[in-house]
Amino acid sequence: MRHSGTFFIGFCLLALLMLSAYAGYFEKADGFLIMNRATSIIPLGFWKVFTHGGDGLFAWLLAIMLWVFRRRPEALFLILAWAISGALVQLSKNIIFPDALRPLAWFEALQLQLIVPDGLNPHRNNSFPSGHSATAIVVAFVLSMLASKPWVGLLVAWFGLMLCLSRVALFQHFPVDILIGAAIGLLALWPAWHLSRWICRRWPKLNTSNSIWLS
Repeated sequence: MRHSGTFFIGFCLLALLMLSAYAGYFEKADGFLIMNRATSIIPLGFWKVFTHGGDGLFAWLLAIMLWVFRRRPEALFLILAWAISGALVQLSKNIIFPDALRPLAWFEALQLQLIVPDGLNPHRNNSFPSGHSATAIVVAFVLSMLASKPWVGLLVAWFGLMLCLSRVALFQHFPVDILIGAAIGLLALWPAWHLSRWICRRWPKLNTSNSIWLS
């Protein structure tokens, strides 16, 4: 693994450890409100556009670009990691925690007022965990592995974590949702890494990249 990828994982683990302490210290409502208000220093319009970096569509577009530019091992790894993390997220959302409410519905259920800015229409159900956060970490890791400088790994890790934070800024998730979503994204990297290497070794013609990170 390149140093940039090692720096990425280390930075993300440290950030998630801090986020877990935050989520554990504050009550659910307070934790959401404090983080949501902190993100309001950045214009809402930015968050509404920026958050699409955690969309599955963005992951697929990046994979297609990598494939076209003959970075096929990286494209393969991205799709596998996205699929594995997505499967874990959907299993959690729809089978293990099907009744987890999003912030707006959760506050309403407790008869608490939550003022949502005009122009936002947050979802109400399937809050836990955040699928956007899982995809954001996967995408950001792939971008970090394309870099040759270790400091780029830190920069891209920050990019991925900001994508996770956008879900709280847009009233879509609680801090614990993005915490577990990001953790799932990190967890999915390991099986995707080994599966990608196995596929590339079994079908050498796929190994069209100059990079050796899957060799």
